[in-house]
Amino acid sequence: MVIMRRPSEPLLFFFSAVSYSISWTAVGSELGRLSAEFGPRILLQCNLAYFLPSLLVNGSQLLVDEYLDTRFGWFKSNCWRDVTGFGGCALLTAAYPFLPSTPASLLAFVAALGCCSSVAFGASYEVAAHRPPGDSAALSLGFVSSGPLVLLAEASLRMGPKAGWGQICALYQFVALVCACGLGAALWAHWGIWKQQEGPQEAQQQGQPKARLVAVIEREGSLEEAFLPPAASHCTQQGQRCSSVLTAAGSFPVPPSPRRHSSVLSRGGPADLAVHTVQCPVHPSTAGADDAAEKAGSLEAGGVVAPQNEEQGSYGLVLRKAWPAAASLAIGVGTSMLLFPLFPYVKSDGWLGPMLPQAMFRVRVFSDILGRIIPHYMLSTAPATLILLALLKLALTPLLFPFIHQSLPALPSLGGDAAVLLFVAVQWVLSGYLGSCSQIAAPRLVPAQAQSKAASAMALVFQCACLAGLLAAIPAQKWAA
Repeated sequence: MVIMRRPSEPLLFFFSAVSYSISWTAVGSELGRLSAEFGPRILLQCNLAYFLPSLLVNGSQLLVDEYLDTRFGWFKSNCWRDVTGFGGCALLTAAYPFLPSTPASLLAFVAALGCCSSVAFGASYEVAAHRPPGDSAALSLGFVSSGPLVLLAEASLRMGPKAGWGQICALYQFVALVCACGLGAALWAHWGIWKQQEGPQEAQQQGQPKARLVAVIEREGSLEEAFLPPAASHCTQQGQRCSSVLTAAGSFPVPPSPRRHSSVLSRGGPADLAVHTVQCPVHPSTAGADDAAEKAGSLEAGGVVAPQNEEQGSYGLVLRKAWPAAASLAIGVGTSMLLFPLFPYVKSDGWLGPMLPQAMFRVRVFSDILGRIIPHYMLSTAPATLILLALLKLALTPLLFPFIHQSLPALPSLGGDAAVLLFVAVQWVLSGYLGSCSQIAAPRLVPAQAQSKAASAMALVFQCACLAGLLAAIPAQKWAA
């Protein structure tokens, strides 16, 4: 089936990603103020408080999302995820300036924010995984594009390392408004996609000509014989009470237990189909055939249902098929999360002085955006290329340590603060590129039945990599101190 896309769809995905990441970006942009108020360790503590609860949320989504989609339908369950995720981010961000200025309050706020952002991220990426690659790229780009928006808001409010309460309050109210608008954008995007999917399905179900039913009846010789598959006919010949199967618009899968067949009687047209189910014992002579039909997951009655193989949609298959994309994403994200908490410990050569951590943060933001723009022009989803770039980023990671301890080999003499900013730029360009390409590659490496699970698995890999990088940053931070 050809997937149609509205011109505004990538923009909606882009703005959705901006809105669920902007709150956390606003907290990270206050690196100087938070470090001065609570000490340099607060950045690592905030990262752990943000990503550890979100990892638990993503893990629970793997268990309950499929049930919710089946129970309430895809659109309704996704609407609840949007409201919980985006709406929660908006409410929490609006309330943050009024919380007590203590480390415990900050960490509690960040933990709750991580949970809501994780729900919004999972809902958006699961939908984007079934869309053209441009939607996933827009989602990935929007995730990091909240940085320039926060920096622009801070510049307009003239915020510095010692911002007043009024400036902080205005910043977070603006961020909360963006989150609320993101909720509207997500609902609009998901509603449009749902309508696109529902329309062709309804037309296909209601547009089947009655001639197909007539043709089946003519082929079988009578209406009653047309209703009976071969196994049921044999069972009737043996004097057993059996049910019958007929589908006027395709075939229905056979439920595993109890064994039953459904007969669909047409009353004036396909729109008036009524389904009748009759429970019956199974004759020994047909038990084997019935079991085989159940195991195959298909039954022939005017049409053929392709066998449903549960392995085609399993997480084991996702990991086997998409491991290069998952490994590349994990290395790219993990190394970035290892380096980010070390920014306050980098020593300046005097050029930028105490503004060096803020400058590193800004270079990080714009380099990450650049890395996610490059796939629009040079997209690579080849597993070997992704793995090589990830290993290159991993090999470059230790080059930051000489800028922390002057006793190490004198790399700072090669450029001091400028060399630090260049290092940050290279690291985060690679991080953005690997993140975007890996998220696009993962659904392509698995069968269509497993694309939703690939999206959920990649979201979980992202959270696990963040946590692993932060855990590795704990001993690195102790060494840096």
